[in-house]
Amino acid sequence: MQRQFNSTTDSFFHGSFSLFPRVTARKPVGTFSLPELEAWIRRNESPAGNAQLPDLRSMTNAIRAHYRQHGKDERYQAKKRALPAFTPAGLFSRRNAAGLEQHSGYIPVDFDALPSEEKKRALLEQLRQLPFIALAALSVADGTWVLAAVDPAPANAREHTTAWRAVVDAVQERLVNTQVDKSGKDLARGRYLAADPNVYVNRAAMPLPWSSMQEVRRPRPSVGKQALPSAAEVELMLTCIDPDCDRTTWIKIGAALRREGYDLSQWRNWSAQGRKFDPDKDCTVEEWEGLAHYGGREARIGSIIKLAREGGYRGHLPGALGLRAEIQEETDPGASFPAELNRIHEKLSELHHVRRMLERHAPDLLSAVDVDTRTLYVLQRNGIWLPGDDQVRRLYWATASHWLRLVVEHRDLLPSLVDNDKAFADTVKAFRATERNRACKEGIQLAGSMIAHWEKQAAAPAAFHELTLAKKAELDADLRYLGCENGVIDLHTGDLLSAAQARDKLVTRSTGVLYSSQARHPAVDKLTAHLSDAHREWLLSAVGYALRGYPDRTLYLLVGPPGGGKSTFLTAVRLALGQYADALAEGALTQRNVNSATAGLSPEMEPFTRCRVVIDSDLESSATLSTGRLKKLAGGDEMKWRGLHSGFGDTRRVTATMFISLNDDQAPSLTMDSGLYERLRPLPYPAIPADERDPGLRAALEQPEAREAMLALLVRHAVKTGRPPAVSVAVGDLRERLRRESVGAGFHDWATAALTVTNRPVDKVSTADLWASAVKAAGTDSPWGYNRRTFVTALRSLLDLAPTAKIWAEGKVVNGWVGVRFAAVEEGEAHSAGEAFSEWVDAHMARTGNAEDRVSTVVLWELLVEAGGDPPWGYTRREAFATFRGILDLPPARKVRIDGRAVNGWQGVRVVKGGDSEASSERS
Repeated sequence: MQRQFNSTTDSFFHGSFSLFPRVTARKPVGTFSLPELEAWIRRNESPAGNAQLPDLRSMTNAIRAHYRQHGKDERYQAKKRALPAFTPAGLFSRRNAAGLEQHSGYIPVDFDALPSEEKKRALLEQLRQLPFIALAALSVADGTWVLAAVDPAPANAREHTTAWRAVVDAVQERLVNTQVDKSGKDLARGRYLAADPNVYVNRAAMPLPWSSMQEVRRPRPSVGKQALPSAAEVELMLTCIDPDCDRTTWIKIGAALRREGYDLSQWRNWSAQGRKFDPDKDCTVEEWEGLAHYGGREARIGSIIKLAREGGYRGHLPGALGLRAEIQEETDPGASFPAELNRIHEKLSELHHVRRMLERHAPDLLSAVDVDTRTLYVLQRNGIWLPGDDQVRRLYWATASHWLRLVVEHRDLLPSLVDNDKAFADTVKAFRATERNRACKEGIQLAGSMIAHWEKQAAAPAAFHELTLAKKAELDADLRYLGCENGVIDLHTGDLLSAAQARDKLVTRSTGVLYSSQARHPAVDKLTAHLSDAHREWLLSAVGYALRGYPDRTLYLLVGPPGGGKSTFLTAVRLALGQYADALAEGALTQRNVNSATAGLSPEMEPFTRCRVVIDSDLESSATLSTGRLKKLAGGDEMKWRGLHSGFGDTRRVTATMFISLNDDQAPSLTMDSGLYERLRPLPYPAIPADERDPGLRAALEQPEAREAMLALLVRHAVKTGRPPAVSVAVGDLRERLRRESVGAGFHDWATAALTVTNRPVDKVSTADLWASAVKAAGTDSPWGYNRRTFVTALRSLLDLAPTAKIWAEGKVVNGWVGVRFAAVEEGEAHSAGEAFSEWVDAHMARTGNAEDRVSTVVLWELLVEAGGDPPWGYTRREAFATFRGILDLPPARKVRIDGRAVNGWQGVRVVKGGDSEASSERS
């Protein structure tokens, strides 16, 4: 028996699903509702009632990380099979069609193998516009899936398939050239559960009425390119078909009539003319309704036309059917026609169709080149250029419709067509086929090839000069401008550009919402109402400056207790900015997903080169962030880009500023060196008082009016913010606290008090002495939880030191650092002695590089004893020579010839009298 988890009751979320431990399991282990499904895949909150449920977020992150590196290999498939699964169609006693207990009222639809993140985001944005989509989320790897609400809920496998087809038809009618995975029509199909923090849920989804849609197809219009023959024309066709035909043909004709929206009376009147007709049994209302489930080959009006022609029907030319009303509606008798119409029937190849499209729409086309790839963009009314094949297809179809209308309108004036029915019919048929070519992939490819050919021609056609040509890198290159649904915003003034001005800015992205500088919304005001005025202004200034597209070596953290609204604020920013903001993939900043310290931009880092703001919310405390990657991404520099399953190629500039929300009691592990410390801008984010929390705030912020108000607020701060906000007292204190916590409070306090970085060659300290001092200070053999290796690493990070090297200290070679010493309180006179020795060498010795200048170790020692006593400043002979070498950066002493004798010493060094300006000049 299935366990019912604590399902939430809701007037809309009426369906429930069966849970399976794996997709291959046959028996369910529990049930859950749609709200619980959302909580599980969005926030990793598994349904209550079962402590054995897996950590969905961790499993999904591991699978996606493996997929990004290795694709869909055997290990990927094994990891994927370990995920839990559920049946979107409803509750099952066993996972087969006979085991259905109650349908959920939702139809699953899969869109697999989307080639790029850009197309995936575009598809999700389009799906959000469909009123019957209740949920849309990412699949485990490279696809998208949705749940579509239907009414009524199917009762069996046949009805489920019918409802699935209705949903797919409705989706493909609105989303052109969308490829759907047909496996969704299986009633008992299991679906992998995969985490998606940005899952879309529509609580106001309107169920799709699949029954009426499927049983009675709405008649096509009497005008336009989808026009069908009139009822009178169909009756004329039926007179050419034998009503005593075999029953299969008779049923097929009835199904075609019903499917295309004609009346039962037409089928009955035609059938009544035959000898086989039985008025009591044939063409009844029940039989007519039953044709909605006709199981033979799909019947259309074309079936009737074919049978009628076989019976002698010659009433209409092939391809001209249904054009009469369209011609009457669209004909302009006073219009002139192009000369090309005279021989149009000889120019019907795909190449000619594409040429005509480019010539007709050249002012609205942008051709962008990236190495050897050419992409076409289409100008919109708001001045933004939209990419994608769908935009070009619309122009392609519109061009075919235009020329089809011209052909029909001017036939009587064209000698090549006026008396040539076949040429006219072939021409009409060719344009009609082009007009209905839903893919037209070859045409789109030919368009790019034709533009490339025109570029090489000495005398290119006039249409070529009307095209807009650019390199891919020039698109969206001027970061001063931000695209929105009603135009392009100037971030320096806050004004909308005219369409003519926007056209020249080559903007191809949009926030997805309208812009009005005066937009306001109470949900936006409530979002930061619990912050102080200073905190609110600092935060909005940070996001406003980020809109300008210059990270300026800054990384922002929102740090506070759970329930403070950090993630809600960042989500509101993302919703308002549309394509200019994005959320990072799970685990993208952790060390386990970084191949090396020099790794460039991998596929999951793509938002940093496309967006202005990138967010990462509520990182897990077990995560270890990659310090090197954070510093590079916050630098705003160009980085090498690596595509999926490929090596590093071109370089791309980082334009996005990163905002991360952290719970202060579950901060992830972060090694903070001085480079990251300087980039970090952590803002304390207090919790919202319990009595002021609004559970409906996030839903309110998703409304278009709230998104418009949020966009207006951010643009206002972008206009008035010319530089990143300065480090405030609160930000500085929190940054110091995070640095202290990153290495441990005890270790931090000891290292900063006991050590001084002088960068003087005379100051040296060995790792052994440092370890001994730390052990003594901590009173344990593992001071503050470190071992010797991690102790050295932490010191390097905290004090920004170079890797350890071999140094001469205390008469032997040891590992350590030059330019570091224990604090003066511990060194006593040794510190003064080092300074005195260094000052004497600076004043009395010079490295000239001249081979004629030489000094022996004997003379040097005598001079040192004379100046600093015996031993000079406490140095032994060996220590003195080693220190001397370090100050002047000399090699070890070797045999040199002085006064005719071979002695130990150095070439290129000489003794300088005090105040010798020449020696001082050479030394410098």
